[in-house]
Amino acid sequence: MTYFWVHMVHYALETTANPTGDFKGFLFMNPQLSNGGLFLHYYTKELMLHNAGARLEVALPDKRPLPSLIGGAEPGKPVRPLEQRLAPGRPMDDEAFLRCFHEGRLPSWGHEAKLRVVWCLLREHGRMKG
Repeated sequence: MTYFWVHMVHYALETTANPTGDFKGFLFMNPQLSNGGLFLHYYTKELMLHNAGARLEVALPDKRPLPSLIGGAEPGKPVRPLEQRLAPGRPMDDEAFLRCFHEGRLPSWGHEAKLRVVWCLLREHGRMKG
């Protein structure tokens, strides 16, 4: 499942404009990533949640292909903006967020925090190192 989230964040980084250049703007432009069940659009529950092999190695989607930068990507369905679905928290810029991550003191480790870590590291190091 880690590969799925890295792929989806990388795809969104490459295909959408980010007017503010920060994580909040990134999520605002890609609200589908706030849906922890997004993987179920591409994988069956049986494969991702009940198959031990899928936890040990990358599993290719068994419902539909992941979006591609090369071509054939399917646009996602519109989702309500992030601000309408999540209560705002205390703002933290990306530099402070990464510092907290590296020090092991993030205020939470929910889905949004995982996505933000992936987003920050991909922006800083690219896909190969991030």
